[in-house]
Amino acid sequence: GTRERKVLQGHTDAVEEVHITARNYITGSHDTNINVYDLNSSELQWQFKEHTDKVLSMSMHFSKPLFASAAYQSDKLWLCNYHYRVSTSLQLPLAKPTVAAGAMRFGNERYSETLVVGTQDEAKKGRIAICRIDRAEARLIDSVPTNLPVQCVTCPPACSPLSGKFVFTCSEEKLYFYDTLYQSSSKKITTVVVSSQNIIRLPNKSVVGHNIHDISFSPNGMLLQSCGEDNTVIVHDVRRFDRPLLVLEHEYMSGVHGVACQWSSDSRFLVSGADDCTIRLWDVGRGNGGRAYHSASRSYTNLEERLGFKDTEVNLIKHNQSGAICALSLSTMSDMVVAGTNTGRIVVHGLQSFE
Repeated sequence: GTRERKVLQGHTDAVEEVHITARNYITGSHDTNINVYDLNSSELQWQFKEHTDKVLSMSMHFSKPLFASAAYQSDKLWLCNYHYRVSTSLQLPLAKPTVAAGAMRFGNERYSETLVVGTQDEAKKGRIAICRIDRAEARLIDSVPTNLPVQCVTCPPACSPLSGKFVFTCSEEKLYFYDTLYQSSSKKITTVVVSSQNIIRLPNKSVVGHNIHDISFSPNGMLLQSCGEDNTVIVHDVRRFDRPLLVLEHEYMSGVHGVACQWSSDSRFLVSGADDCTIRLWDVGRGNGGRAYHSASRSYTNLEERLGFKDTEVNLIKHNQSGAICALSLSTMSDMVVAGTNTGRIVVHGLQSFE
């Protein structure tokens, strides 16, 4: 299993957002605070305290020491330079909106000054807001209503066939693609249905669908994972969504937190955590009944060698964690995973000691 390296102190309520940068751990919590910790010492360096309600969503800029954040039923979206500890706010285009965890995303390196925010209002209607971040100021450049609350937003890397699009979900078995390059003759938003009807899942999941609450692209831009309310992660090839490549399952606990996922930097592994109180490492590059994505290169990465994945086709490492997992972050070197729980506990796990 993993080796528990350290516990980060400072939050008193559920941690919905966890991020690792070159120098810091950055976490957002229901206790209204965003904490910035030193990566080496794990000491709490600073707290961002502008929010007055539970912090639900954050996004880190592609290259700048900048995060965007939003709290429950607040019409302010905050932008903060966490190195210089300066911030500014933007008014959201809804009264008392809520931005769900993961429903805020900066663009890739080509669209790094674009921030997309998915919201919901008291009437359970949603909206996608496209913001332009320029010289530490934010302005609204587009706004699209949705029939249901927006649950999550993501952007593919520039190398992906889907570069130029933002993808969002509304707690359905559907993916929506917002085209940043749309013309008057083309569609601004297209839809892909991701049905769980023909997917074999654990027996107790027959009463719940794969209503998507989290999505993310692999760093190579070729895979998209979708986390559902059924505590299932479905991995798709972005060139075709009619059949999933992999179905990765946590136990279904009927909880509210579902699954959190992170890709390794080489797109080979997925780390997932859920309200079944486990963190699982999946080798998605080696196949599952012939359905997995195979990379062109067969050379072993340092992570593969450390984890002993040379001889097996499909690998699952499971680690029991105290508390339901609300958020995960995997370091760039894939040597540590940070997990935030529903109790406010933040644990840094080393990935050196899988046996």
